[in-house]
Amino acid sequence: MRGQAAVVLAAGLLAACGTGAGDRQGAPATPADTEAGTPSPVSDGVPVASLAGEWRVAGVDGREIAGNVGIALSGDAEAIWWEPRCAGVVVRYRIEGLRFAVLRAPSPETVPTAGTVPPARPVCTIMPPPDVPAIATALRAATRIERLASNGILLSGGGHSVLLFSQ
Repeated sequence: MRGQAAVVLAAGLLAACGTGAGDRQGAPATPADTEAGTPSPVSDGVPVASLAGEWRVAGVDGREIAGNVGIALSGDAEAIWWEPRCAGVVVRYRIEGLRFAVLRAPSPETVPTAGTVPPARPVCTIMPPPDVPAIATALRAATRIERLASNGILLSGGGHSVLLFSQ
């Protein structure tokens, strides 16, 4: 158990270093950047073009993720999700400058049926970590996306926020 905790801690430290290809190199971290609840915006306004890649969730709604559980999200140019996808934490999005728009699934009226029954949603037999529902709520409420001085990505809106670091 102790060895697993060390691996999770080491992975978190590496993720915080920002080794992803899309990271800005040389972005200085300030003491405020290390606290999930008090991020500092980047002064040069570097836009975030996409959430493509692997992300470590560092905080949700202004607090750090608690316990020995590391929560990771995966993304591409159109969606961000928590694995397994059958758990239903999939958010389709569009980014325009600092604006983050969540794209809703089409309503049943707009889906062509042609007399067929849509496939049933797969059964997901996994219990998500306690913070995953709050993360899903915050992602779905987000209306703003910004890169912080710590090189983290902050999604916020609707009274919620999620702080992500590239893995």
